[in-house]
Amino acid sequence: MTAARLVARPAATFAVRAMLAAVPLLVAGCGNSAPKLPSLGMFGGSSDAAPVTTASVPAAPVKPEERAAQVGATSARATKCGYNFDPARLKANYMASEMQAGTPAEQLAKVDKVYDLINLQVKAAVASEGGYCTDSKTREIRSDLTRHLAGDFSPPPRKPEEPGFGLFDNKGPTAQKALTADDMWDKSGRQRGSGPQ
Repeated sequence: MTAARLVARPAATFAVRAMLAAVPLLVAGCGNSAPKLPSLGMFGGSSDAAPVTTASVPAAPVKPEERAAQVGATSARATKCGYNFDPARLKANYMASEMQAGTPAEQLAKVDKVYDLINLQVKAAVASEGGYCTDSKTREIRSDLTRHLAGDFSPPPRKPEEPGFGLFDNKGPTAQKALTADDMWDKSGRQRGSGPQ
């Protein structure tokens, strides 16, 4: 054997081992959550890995302006649909909660303006809508208003998104129907898409 072959062989062996080690990680990315993969102690970890889920990723913190917009809009929508509550008291309770949370004074002034602006805009937008207070809207408004009156001024929980489908899944919005022989041939026996019909 030549010296070049002896040097090239360990490098090639390392490259093959590295590719084989990467295959489970690449395949894990095809599903909607990573499976439980053992680390095999290669990196000093235990052999049981914790499953990775999207629920373990912390949500971004909600800014006071976002809360003000949510509460102001809910107040306007609830007023439109005839809910019996005191909008001024709701706003006062919201502003008190922001002060208690330690929001700086200059930001409180901005939050107050955002609340009033969103409240007025939503009132103007829904004022002319006769059929605005549908059953689904009133359920949503009732849920939000009840939370806010109880002192929870956070935005409503996000609706769960459609699960992500992997590359090899045959379910979901991008799935196509199964291909059959009838799809390939027309009634005259010619293959579809092959020349003049």
